[in-house]
Amino acid sequence: MKILSEKDLVVTKWSGGETTQLAISPENATLQDRNFEWRISSAKVDLETSDFSDFSGYKRVIMPLDNDVVLTHDTPSGRLNVLLSAFEQNIFDGAWKTTSKGIMTDFNVIFKPHLCPKIQVNTLKVNESYTNSNHESIFFLYKGEVEIEGKAIHAKAIFFTHNILKFNILKESTLISVKFMDRN
Repeated sequence: MKILSEKDLVVTKWSGGETTQLAISPENATLQDRNFEWRISSAKVDLETSDFSDFSGYKRVIMPLDNDVVLTHDTPSGRLNVLLSAFEQNIFDGAWKTTSKGIMTDFNVIFKPHLCPKIQVNTLKVNESYTNSNHESIFFLYKGEVEIEGKAIHAKAIFFTHNILKFNILKESTLISVKFMDRN
């Protein structure tokens, strides 16, 4: 298991706020070079209206973590408006011109079209335990504190595992898991 704490994550500015890269594959890939299979990030959108970057050749999932947001996609078949509340997901083509309305923090997954991410949000109470059912999963501890294998992990942390793990919940927590499946 590999664990990255908030201090290990790279934060960069963009026109609408700041973004934190949580994970990228392969590890030596970069957002700028567009040489990745998938990238997971969380962005703070500080402007009421914000334009998304073009990611032609990729698909995207956006999930607000706190506030409602409206995404407007200009698709080949016309304009599409999508209202999302916290933890609702929207999957769309990265080439679509997309604008958001609303200040939020989001969870963002960008991936090659042959991949299919399964994203689950778990809200966990103190003294509960949770066992992941996915092998080869990526977890983002958005809020709270959990214990795994005797080690306390505080939000905001990301960790990777190829094993089934049991989580003991030390503080009320929001745990987001991502598992990629190949459609090929």
